[in-house]
Amino acid sequence: MSRIAMTGLVVVLAMGLGRAQAALVLTTSDSKPTGNVIEEFSNDAPSRPTSYGFRFPSGNAAKNEQLGNTFQVGAAAVADSISVWVGDSPTSADGKKVYIELWDLGATDSVDYSPDDGTGNLLISKSGTSWFTSTDVIDKWVTFDFDGTVALSTGREYGFLIGFDEGQADDERVMLAVQRDGTTYANGRYWFREGNDGANSAAGYSVADGAGFSTETDRDVLFVVQAVPEPASMLVLGLGGLGMLLKRRRRP
Repeated sequence: MSRIAMTGLVVVLAMGLGRAQAALVLTTSDSKPTGNVIEEFSNDAPSRPTSYGFRFPSGNAAKNEQLGNTFQVGAAAVADSISVWVGDSPTSADGKKVYIELWDLGATDSVDYSPDDGTGNLLISKSGTSWFTSTDVIDKWVTFDFDGTVALSTGREYGFLIGFDEGQADDERVMLAVQRDGTTYANGRYWFREGNDGANSAAGYSVADGAGFSTETDRDVLFVVQAVPEPASMLVLGLGGLGMLLKRRRRP
């Protein structure tokens, strides 16, 4: 193995450990995400939803534009991604730009889980990533990977919201799996935001003005929050690969 190759491998390992911030990345999976799970409200066989989704309205009427859930964590961690289950996605949403926001909503049981009460702090907002074609995303888990830039603490309420960038999706909803009534999530609430199109954008109405957030207590979005892989684990994997390369080099 040449010195150049060895140097390149060391650089790759260092980059993996550092995890420099990158743009929002969307991926799909047939099965529920596992590994490094911080918090989740999910099941292995979600039912297809009929009326709960995110969209950008085509008219000046208040509609569910952003959709998500609030949650708590049992131990401090650095969040890497949030996954939701998509039951339906109209063709009009194909390739349209989507975004995700993650909020710190204050101390546990902070009134109404909403920035309206003055406790909200936007931790991250990433947008501009294209949504999938409908044939590739229906009945799939979709992971929003924001590259491990968010530290979460115990004793705090958090909430995520997913939506389309302004002027996208033509009033069609991307349906997320929602559990209702007796099987709701104990540590959070179904969370959404209503707004009018034209006057607001993905960044504008969710950050600049504090109104329009709402919660429901009889339903919750199915979700999985995952942490950044532990640096020690990444180092072990990297050194294992380096050892194999050195072993191959020593063979006659």
